Amino acid sequence: APAWMTMGIYINPHYYPYNIPQVREALCYVINRTEVGASWGLAISKPDYYPEPVIPETIDTFPPNIKQFIIPCSYNWTKTTQMLQSLGFKKINGYWYTPNGTELTLEVLAPSGYTDWMTMAADAVTQLDAFGINAKLIGQDVGVFWGTTIPNGEYQAATSALGGTMSYPSAWGFLQWPWWRSGNAISAYVSGSDTWPFQWPNGTCT
Repeated sequence: APAWMTMGIYINPHYYPYNIPQVREALCYVINRTEVGASWGLAISKPDYYPEPVIPETIDTFPPNIKQFIIPCSYNWTKTTQMLQSLGFKKINGYWYTPNGTELTLEVLAPSGYTDWMTMAADAVTQLDAFGINAKLIGQDVGVFWGTTIPNGEYQAATSALGGTMSYPSAWGFLQWPWWRSGNAISAYVSGSDTWPFQWPNGTCT
């Protein structure tokens, strides 16, 4: 059956400083999704600015009591800068440092055999680095990526399909179990990793 697919980057909420919801939210404003889609060169690639696994074309199928919390971000380095500075981050010689003085880094893993994912992830990582986050992309053997890295949550960040659904009901079925796209790093069944996939009314994204 026809379906939409969103490709994106999962952030593991167990690693400092990405265990801070506002830091994860701030990253949403760094990447120009239009540029990422264009890097692969297909006209069917469209930007998705939802920080949750939501397909833009399906948002109107979500119940109002859920939809009210699903707030898209935008491409806005100024907002990211303001958010990080408000949390005590500092930019030194072009790169960001956390409040405890360590450099803000992000290692993004991807399945090396997926040329489209690798291409778009490389563009996103380049943008992150240009903003001042010391980011790098590492291609892993496909078997290792899906067989070990993702299920065990052994990543700081990883590319994956965030959704391949046609409506809210099918999105729920896709994501509720076994959360195989993100592994136990983001799972409703693993203690400490049960992050909510939407934005709270106070503006924080958990």
